[in-house]
Amino acid sequence: MKLTCDIKMVPEPPRSSYRGGNAVITNNTELISPVGNRVSLTDLIKSQTTTLPVQSSSNISRIAASPDGVFLLTVDDSRRCLFINLRQRVVLHRISFKNPINALEFSPNGAFIAVSTGESDGTDVKEPASPGTPNRDGDDEVEGVGSGDVKKRKGYEGREGDLDEEGG
Repeated sequence: MKLTCDIKMVPEPPRSSYRGGNAVITNNTELISPVGNRVSLTDLIKSQTTTLPVQSSSNISRIAASPDGVFLLTVDDSRRCLFINLRQRVVLHRISFKNPINALEFSPNGAFIAVSTGESDGTDVKEPASPGTPNRDGDDEVEGVGSGDVKKRKGYEGREGDLDEEGG
């Protein structure tokens, strides 16, 4: 009795792939990039990649890292934002935006977040705040947006790079 069979190599499906969004480099040593609904960290010196143990509800479209590389903001296609501590690899805060986000950036000192929705009224400058934190002055309003609050600085209109070291 003679048995014959054909063996074909079946390619392994890709585990994850880049699906758009921006990438950032922190401290000239680490590349942070969105991969679907997760974030990959690539050590450029050691050529090692790890994936954060947090995930968004949909594909991540925008990311921003704080100047010191400690914090990361991610915004997904569903307009949900995660404020992540990169050292501890945990989500510290969740924010939901009403409009799609075109760009976001930390101020040079890391105290403020500039968020562009592409609306005609300019860029919002937001300061992460603990829930229930009172306003420090009459120009701020505390908005409830999801599970946390942000302070919205009114009246700011500008371009990328306009934020000074004082954050305003």
